Amino acid sequence: MSKDGALPCYEESTNAHLHSQYHTSNTSDGQHIRDRVRAIREEQIASVINEHVYPLISQQATYGIGSINIALMPSDVVLPQEDKVKSDTEYDFETSDGPQVEIIGFPEELQRIQLEGHVNRLEFWKQRGVVEELERALNETLDTSSQSTVTTGDVQPPLPQRPAKKGFFGRTSSSATTETSGPLPKEKNSLKLTARLEEICLRTVSAFGLYETITRQSIIIKFSAGC
Repeated sequence: MSKDGALPCYEESTNAHLHSQYHTSNTSDGQHIRDRVRAIREEQIASVINEHVYPLISQQATYGIGSINIALMPSDVVLPQEDKVKSDTEYDFETSDGPQVEIIGFPEELQRIQLEGHVNRLEFWKQRGVVEELERALNETLDTSSQSTVTTGDVQPPLPQRPAKKGFFGRTSSSATTETSGPLPKEKNSLKLTARLEEICLRTVSAFGLYETITRQSIIIKFSAGC
């Protein structure tokens, strides 16, 4: 009804209905966008873990190495091509036998992984909570993998508690303890992994053999098995 108590006219009823429908549509569309963004984030992070990070950590483990540092380079971080220069004559001049791009100034050795695809741009990884979600998902993946290797035969139940002994005056001795077989269990989770968005320095070699230093942002992953 209108303010004066009369029934609303056709235009007022139509406008009220359209306003209510528009507000409901905006609310549902906004929730749909948030859900879609969240789903794509989770899917992309899982893809990077399964295709790049976890296989590299697993490969290190086969060599008996329990730690590794990884630099994930976003897809839009353009690096010079690591090709050797050839002249127009019949002779070939090689600028270097090593890689054309080298990470310098970092305290630990880094394994560089170049990400690909539109989703893997720096804009995606710079969003709030994305790198933190990568760290959490990686820790869950590694923790699940380590727990799956434990068999039930490795766990032995504790021995029953000794009965309390009575002293000379009939008092109960306080020396009653619970015995366990085998060595003390190790720390439940000795894995340590961190993921941070940091700047790294790259030394490049131009087509003319000149050195150049550039700075780029990348996702630095540090993993240690705590062996």
